Amino acid sequence: MDGVFVKYQFGEITDALKEDLKSLVEKNLQEKMSAYLAPIFEKEGAEIHLEYKIDKTANSRYSGIFSMAIDGQTLRYEREDFVKPDDLVNHAFDHFKESLAQK
Repeated sequence: MDGVFVKYQFGEITDALKEDLKSLVEKNLQEKMSAYLAPIFEKEGAEIHLEYKIDKTANSRYSGIFSMAIDGQTLRYEREDFVKPDDLVNHAFDHFKESLAQK
């Protein structure tokens, strides 16, 4: 997606899971978030910066921190203790979507 810059960091997670999670983030940006991000990109030179970090905890669960900078505002989502890492990613984007819908 043009104008969206993504940085990521993973803890002790398999390479295959890393690739799956990167793909899921891209899918959420392109599908779940597209209608919410479209008005932002109507502004000339608009950029969105997404940073996320996902770790596997000692009890084999997942924690994550997601930060999305949009037009001078930062949205943040941080959670721990997810059994499925894909649920963690999807919940983060649901949170971002709800935050943007309130504007």
